Formats: sequence, structure tokens, C-alpha cells
Amino acid sequence: MWLAPVWAEEHLCREFDRADTDARQLLAMLFIYGRPYSVQLFNRLKPLICGSLVDPGMTENARDRLAQLITWIIGLKMAGNNDVNLTEAEARQLLTRSPPSGLRSVAWGLWRSLLPEESGEKREEEPQRNLWRESVKPFLERVWPNDVVARDARVSNMLIKIPAATGPHLPDAVALIIRLIVPGTLHSSIFDLGLHEKEQLIEQFPRELLDLAHAAIDFNEPMPCDLPQFLQGLIGAAPELRDDPRYAALLAASRRFQ
Repeated sequence: MWLAPVWAEEHLCREFDRADTDARQLLAMLFIYGRPYSVQLFNRLKPLICGSLVDPGMTENARDRLAQLITWIIGLKMAGNNDVNLTEAEARQLLTRSPPSGLRSVAWGLWRSLLPEESGEKREEEPQRNLWRESVKPFLERVWPNDVVARDARVSNMLIKIPAATGPHLPDAVALIIRLIVPGTLHSSIFDLGLHEKEQLIEQFPRELLDLAHAAIDFNEPMPCDLPQFLQGLIGAAPELRDDPRYAALLAASRRFQ
């Protein structure tokens, strides 16, 4: 589209305009195997891209890639890029209509955007910036649907990974994320909270991580296998948390399921 826009429109883009599943399958292949980070491409294929995100028939891998593009596009728009043909209201409506699998993919895209290996990618018109404060946080505050439809355990299990990926902004991220989640089943406190190879955050922010764990864990389900060790790490960093009723509740639950 950049090199030969007329040829691309005639021989490529029109293939995506067909009202059948072949167009979405072709789009899935483009996103799985290509690097389609282009405002021009999004604007041209906007109906198909948005429709595919809410299509329950899309594969998880393809939907994850679509969600990454959409979150990137929304971030550009919120940063002031007037070339993006998507309003914040349209984005919120799109996410509200998305099935839990679609919202989970968007949450996955937000989490991935914060990871160090992702920050080095060269994407069209994306300046170096604090991704949490300038992109992910505004996205969650202004675009993420504040609706019961978004309160799903599968979605929440992805959102709870975000605070650890923000590093020093973890307290700010926890304060926002716990307003968007519902309790669910965690298999590992460390891995499900995104703390693998970031255990130093337990020493730095024990109270905030207790807040997050208490909000994220469903007490009616089996407890995470490493919950006792996780709680011990919190107490090691902040002994006064022994008197916190949330700590007591988690400790009692971990013993009940042993």
C-alpha cells in the first residue's frame, strides 16, 4: 500500500471486501505472519478488522494479533494522531461488543506492549514514551468498557498481569486494575500475577500486591499452588501485614486447600 497503492487496492485490498469467511481467514494469515502496523492499512480494512475482533470464530492467535493492532491504533488516536479513523467512542463500543475472548486478547495486547522486548519494536509513528502513563492507563480509563460485560474471570486473569509489567508504576496500576476485575482461579501467584523473574517487586510493593491478590483470587476455588510462599514473601517485606484481615483470609484459604 505504501509502494504501489493503486495496485494494492485492486489486487489485494478488494480481496478483503468479500462478505464471506475467506476474507477473515485471509486477514488472520496477514496478522499472524505479517507485521501490519500501518494506520493506512487499518483505515482501509477497519470494518473487517473490527468485525473480526468480535467474531467468536476467529482463532485465539489471530485475535491476539488483531487486538495488538487495535490497541496500538487507539493509543495513536489518544495521543493526537488525526489520521486514525477510529474515535474513542467507537473503540469503547467495539470493546463492549467483544466476547470475553476478544477482551482477553485486548488485555493481552496491553500487557505485551509493556514488556521490554516489545518496547523495542519499530512501529509507524510511535515515539518513545512512558507506555503506562501515556498509553495503557488512559486506554483503561477512557476506552475499556466500564460494563458488566467486561467483568469476566478469563479477562481478569490477563488484566492482573499488567501491574507487574509497569515496574515502578505498580501501585498506580494496581489501584486501577482492581476496579476492572472479578475474582478467578489462579494456578500460581507468581506466574498469574506476572511476577516471574520480577520477584523484587514483592519486596518493593508488598501491600499493593496483597491488594491485587485478594481481589483476584476466588475463595471458592482451589488456591494457587505457591500461595503460602507468596504470602511469606509479603510478610518478609512488610511484617505488619500479618494483622491485615486480607492476609489472614488468604492464609486460611491456602491451608484449607492443602
